[in-house]
Amino acid sequence: MPVTAFTPGILKVYVVYASFNFFQEFVAVAAGVLANTAVFTGLFMLSFISKRCCGCFPRVWYKIISWIGVWAILDPLIVLIVDLCLRQYERGDWFRFFRFYMVKERSIQSGIVGAYLTFFLMFGLICVNGFLFYYYMIFVHMNGRILDLYKRLSGTRQTFFIPNDNEVSLKYLQWVMHRARTSEHQNYLITSETKTVYDEVGEQQEIQFLQIYKIVDNKYILKNRMFTKDYDGALLEIP
Repeated sequence: MPVTAFTPGILKVYVVYASFNFFQEFVAVAAGVLANTAVFTGLFMLSFISKRCCGCFPRVWYKIISWIGVWAILDPLIVLIVDLCLRQYERGDWFRFFRFYMVKERSIQSGIVGAYLTFFLMFGLICVNGFLFYYYMIFVHMNGRILDLYKRLSGTRQTFFIPNDNEVSLKYLQWVMHRARTSEHQNYLITSETKTVYDEVGEQQEIQFLQIYKIVDNKYILKNRMFTKDYDGALLEIP
């Protein structure tokens, strides 16, 4: 397509072509917004793949990508404001379809159809960029920090694993029992039993107790340590 005019401006560079059909006008109107969408999507996928494959991504680039996403959403509105301030009613992106239909049909009513097309086109692109930005901020930004914050604020008691004050791990309990069984300087007695108790809602639950006794001089049995497994599966050491 031959260029008939080239005018560099302060905020824009104006390129006028010989004549456009509908498809060419559509590409010209959507090209700027789609370019921002492509840049944001590319960086979005780069951060996702880098975190998934390499396990790391620079924190400062997370912030840069988020601001690029904001710009991709607001770009059509900023272009409209710039066109109105510069009074670019003929060459502005928001007025191209209006002028295209008005010149083609030589009717203002036909130009209004072009204005509707421009509005729905820009609105659709804003929605696409908004969805991409939402998905990035929720699931990718800072490794899903916003999603984690939402879960922390809205999660129920069963959502989180909060250990009790005296809770121990299974490996630690196994180590204590192994140490008691293989001790060469002290004899120990290990016993276990199951008791039935009532929980906070009045239902019967079974709790297992594990007790370790120390045998002194083969005459006396002294209680050494005591562990319990409650109905939630937590292992606790009873002081």
